[in-house]
Amino acid sequence: MDGTYCRGTNQRGELCRARPIKGGRFCLKHDPDLAGQRAEWNRAGGKGKSNAARAAKRVPSDLRTVLDELYETLADLRAGTLPKGRATEIASVCRAIVAVYEVGAVEAELAELEASVRERSA
Repeated sequence: MDGTYCRGTNQRGELCRARPIKGGRFCLKHDPDLAGQRAEWNRAGGKGKSNAARAAKRVPSDLRTVLDELYETLADLRAGTLPKGRATEIASVCRAIVAVYEVGAVEAELAELEASVRERSA
């Protein structure tokens, strides 16, 4: 194999077929000078795939602050810095906010359905 390929090996022990970084001997995956940065990339990639990250993407933007508050409350409870009664109070307020949001969403959907029925009847 000529010098146009990475000098690293894959999991099966075969030579890597990727092109090396310009002026280097290794690709991004195998360059020993980038080991720390690769670990950071992997950690960041894993965070984006977590259940919490996927759930947060589905939360309406106006409820993200409620979700953030709940996560902070959970972290404080785990750390032992928040009394359990206080956490219950916060959770109750968060539930009330979500309930108001749900009622608003149902009312908006009902209004759309009523408008659709009026259009079809006309």
